[in-house]
Amino acid sequence: MAQQLAHSQQLKNPKYRNWVKAGLGLKYLKEGLETFSDDVIDQQHTDIINVVQKKHNLPMVNCGQCNLRTLQPDHVRNKNKQCPLGQNNCNCMFPGGKITCPNNVCGTIHDEIIINHASNPPAPNWKNTDVQNWCTDAWAVAKCYINAPGYATKRNAKEIDCTGLLHLYINSKFLQGKIQCKITGQDVFTKTRSARNTIYHSNSMEMEDIEVDEHIDNMIAVLEDGKELLHRQESQDAVIKLKELKNSSIVISAQDEALVIKEAYIELDQRINDLNETIQKGKEAITQKEKEALQAVQKIKEQLENREKEVLDNILKHEAETCAVIEKQREVAIEDITASVKQLEDSAYTQAKKDFQKRLVEMYLENVVKVSPVLLQPERTDTVISQLYVDPYLEIEPREKDNTQEKTKVSSYTEIFEKDGKPLKLIYLIGEAGSGKSTFCIDMIHKWCLAHSEQCTQESENVQFMKKFKFLFYIYLRQTPAFKTIPSCLNYENGIEPFQTNLTGASVPTLSR
Repeated sequence: MAQQLAHSQQLKNPKYRNWVKAGLGLKYLKEGLETFSDDVIDQQHTDIINVVQKKHNLPMVNCGQCNLRTLQPDHVRNKNKQCPLGQNNCNCMFPGGKITCPNNVCGTIHDEIIINHASNPPAPNWKNTDVQNWCTDAWAVAKCYINAPGYATKRNAKEIDCTGLLHLYINSKFLQGKIQCKITGQDVFTKTRSARNTIYHSNSMEMEDIEVDEHIDNMIAVLEDGKELLHRQESQDAVIKLKELKNSSIVISAQDEALVIKEAYIELDQRINDLNETIQKGKEAITQKEKEALQAVQKIKEQLENREKEVLDNILKHEAETCAVIEKQREVAIEDITASVKQLEDSAYTQAKKDFQKRLVEMYLENVVKVSPVLLQPERTDTVISQLYVDPYLEIEPREKDNTQEKTKVSSYTEIFEKDGKPLKLIYLIGEAGSGKSTFCIDMIHKWCLAHSEQCTQESENVQFMKKFKFLFYIYLRQTPAFKTIPSCLNYENGIEPFQTNLTGASVPTLSR
């Protein structure tokens, strides 16, 4: 808890926020330089390869066999045994054991790298390169212009930090030809390269407003260089981000802070390695001074390690809280979606049932409930059953044959379909042939149709009762002689409540609630 409080308080410190903003500025500057740097490095490599082809009249440039330590350059030392290109420790000054490139390639590339170097005397960083990749890898050549260690394995602009990219424009004459700015040592490219050390080597990790604004303004000036960079989209996008950093109300997240700390940590780690190397090779007169510098940098690194731990702990806590919120939102969303889908399904299913019910009513009204008023002319079906039908005398018989319970007269459908308020599962209408069983069924169908008809005007007790049944299926047993029972495939919602005649009868109306 104490660490979280310290983290929160430190991030509210304006000077610390300025330090973080300056570090973010370097990140945005790098983003604005990456693609342009890849493009101009390819152009520089093509230019050097063309020089090699023309100088030796080569149809193609290819080698990959030479070693920098033993490579004989194309140029030779002068009469005073000095390098004509101005190098202090050039291979031309120690010709013994040096080997000329068998393909007339690498010696010329070596010379072009030196000639194109902008420092005086020219000082390519040969430790950052691999001669065997010069013919095919543009960055193998370009890294010779990065006057700092640690870039030997880097393959493109994305893998190279902001300092390395700025070194290219400061040290390569070819790249200087792509910018309007004149490299003088006081230019914005040089100042911004130096600013990285100032930012990441700060033992207080604090910066004044005027200082951070100056650094960011120089970064903007780099990306708005008037020759080519100004017109690049990636440069314009980075400038927008840099200008936002100058807004005092900008939100600095823990992730931003962690990113800057990580970059500072990498820079200090490299600085410690360099100092260790210098101490090992240095003279006794400077050893103590370098040791003191090493101790100072190590102390800053320890501070960054502690700070990084606090920031990462805070990020992990925030991520855990965020994940919990997201998980809860996901669960709610799933519940809402499930409910919505069920509602849609229920709605579609309900509508489908209504449509089916309507079609059943229409079919029964058209084909079933109309009967003949003349017994001798059964083919006539022009009279609705209710106009002729008289309720028959019905009695409820006990289910068991030996039951001494008296028969009960039936006066309504409630007494037929329910007992003690509970629906009966199976009911049989038994009677002699011609006693009116089928007519009773047809009248029941008519009452069901009335109960579910929009034009229903008859509201008798039996019609009201038939509203309990969503569906009624009328099956002619005489047309299904192969079946002795109602097919099991008739499985209706909320159970089946069949009303059946005896097996010698004519039909079975089956109802479903």
